[in-house]
Amino acid sequence: MDIIIRDEISEILSTKPEDQRYLNYLDMRQVCSTIKRYCCDSIGEIPQEVEMACCFAEAVLAPDKKEKKKLIKQAASLASGTGGVTCIVLGIGAALGWGSGVLAAMTVFFAGTSVTIPVIAITGGLALSVIAGYFMFHDDAPTLSNKAIKALSKGVEQGLSVYWERRSINLTK
Repeated sequence: MDIIIRDEISEILSTKPEDQRYLNYLDMRQVCSTIKRYCCDSIGEIPQEVEMACCFAEAVLAPDKKEKKKLIKQAASLASGTGGVTCIVLGIGAALGWGSGVLAAMTVFFAGTSVTIPVIAITGGLALSVIAGYFMFHDDAPTLSNKAIKALSKGVEQGLSVYWERRSINLTK
């Protein structure tokens, strides 16, 4: 999937002037549409975790706070299980360059506690809001674009991993 993401990004950036070689909100929506279309074509559905990663990546580059909040709420509403929340935390954490200690602590917090699904969804929403807040205060377009790309790539990678694990468990039952 990373190759598909990189190819789509390269194609978009090749059409831009030299001083604007970064993704904007509409570009990210196009990349996410390509990811979703590829998922539909290859596996017949869009995994919820991939949808979450796409929502968050779009939120990072959304043009205003209202749109960012809408996309973050949409991503949080998809966080119906531990795997989904964990995949987003790991993906975004890796994109932000968090160390393994922080990632481990976040993963244990979200996945290692025995809580009900609604609590996980609420907590996941809070984590997404905190992470989105980090991006809201960075307005350097090229830097923000690079972080959004990394977050998308890692989030999709982790999301597909969770998806395939869940599918294999369901198939063995």
